[in-house]
Amino acid sequence: MNTYESGSRPPGRVVVGVDGSPAAGRALWWAAHEAVRQGRVLHIVHGAGVVYADYIVGEAVRLLTGAARVVLDEAAAEVGRRLPDLPVTTALSHGPGSEAVLEAARPDDLAVVGCRGRGGFSGLLLGSVSLSVAARASCPVVVVRGGPEPGAPAGEVVAGFRDEQDLPAVRFAARIARSHRADLRVVHAWRLLDQAAVAIPMFDEVAAIRETEGKAFTASVDALRREFPGLPTTDEFVEASSTAGALLHAAAGAGLLVVGTRRPHSRVGLRLGRVTHAVLHHADCPVAVVPGPAGADATQPYSPDQNQ
Repeated sequence: MNTYESGSRPPGRVVVGVDGSPAAGRALWWAAHEAVRQGRVLHIVHGAGVVYADYIVGEAVRLLTGAARVVLDEAAAEVGRRLPDLPVTTALSHGPGSEAVLEAARPDDLAVVGCRGRGGFSGLLLGSVSLSVAARASCPVVVVRGGPEPGAPAGEVVAGFRDEQDLPAVRFAARIARSHRADLRVVHAWRLLDQAAVAIPMFDEVAAIRETEGKAFTASVDALRREFPGLPTTDEFVEASSTAGALLHAAAGAGLLVVGTRRPHSRVGLRLGRVTHAVLHHADCPVAVVPGPAGADATQPYSPDQNQ
């Protein structure tokens, strides 16, 4: 069901990468139904992987490109058959799958990828394309794994919160929850280990830090409730030895887990924090990664209902 009236469609598209694999097929349908729900265009992309086209015999390039075009056209045709009213566009890239998605996705888009592609084996938790897109995209990225069947309501949406830098991710979660008519649960995992340096000599000070963090968390969630009146929202302040473990436990059975990521300024490596990396590998539901303040456009996160 389209959430938007004519003329109120928000900017941006839902960009999804396909490669003919079962995981990419699930991502395609998650993205397609989300595009319908948000009143957005679905943009399907595929990377042919012909990165050294100048050094490959011309006929081989044509064969590879032709096979890639078939994958892309079949995906678009299947969406057209099942969701005929959804606007669909496509793009074929000569680069690898990750570059195809990254080239297409703009800051106001939502990018969607499967948990692993054709090159992944059955025991692989997460593919290189998924990790690369989640780490480098300037827009929110959903890695589809487990969870409800595509098209079904999201169920509970769980958002991780560390401090105010995660507010873009929590707002993203609230918008998704509201559009899916789902409940929102915001989880703050407080680790005593983080205060180990003062825990023994100044136990009272550690308790004061915990109380201060708890009050700040409650105030942030209360502000969120005022921003999204009517959205069923619960806040959960938990003491845990592992932040990622606490989020994974909270998201068991959820429809979506949302985390913010603090990307370092260094261009070396995948630039994913440890918590984000862990939940991407081990969550049993789709995971949304929302760029934080160090991202390309941290102050303007994807807003499926920013006009409401």
